[in-house]
Amino acid sequence: MDAQGWARAHVVGHDWGGAVAWALGAWHPARVSTLTVLSTPHPAALRWAVRHGDQARRSWYVAGFQVPRVPELVMARALRRGELRRTGLPADDAVRYAARLGSAARLRGPVNWYRAAARGGSRSVGTVAVPTAYLWGARDPFLGRAAAERTAHHVVGDYRFTELGAGHWLPETRAREVAATILGRVGTPGH
Repeated sequence: MDAQGWARAHVVGHDWGGAVAWALGAWHPARVSTLTVLSTPHPAALRWAVRHGDQARRSWYVAGFQVPRVPELVMARALRRGELRRTGLPADDAVRYAARLGSAARLRGPVNWYRAAARGGSRSVGTVAVPTAYLWGARDPFLGRAAAERTAHHVVGDYRFTELGAGHWLPETRAREVAATILGRVGTPGH
């Protein structure tokens, strides 16, 4: 935003981009006009669901990502085989993602997000006060209902929660609903 000369922006994020969006909304609310997060619940809601819901079962792979080098090799092979399709990602997108990320070297950065999150030590993401929309897919295999519903406890600004009959890959599979939600949130008078 600074590089573009923008004082404020309408921020949208999915998956790890959603985690970054939650942090930006909590830590720098003066920079965020509106916040729209897809799939990823508020980090505090996610931590709560690991302890009180089924999120620990859904997030089992995070423990596996802590091993050095092996996860990148396994994931690269899985990507090249198109195995992301089993998680609901459309075939064309799976091919495109494999072309971009289908090597251990290219996966090091993405896997390191999971390693860093599991090790903690980062500043806690607090309450979000900016106008926020959160979209969650009821068939998301990675992020469960407990965390999605608990997210409301961590937003004190105008908050809209939308549950879609979809999986994790909302930008790829539910683009129209995502775009309508973003435009609806951005188009709110006074924002």
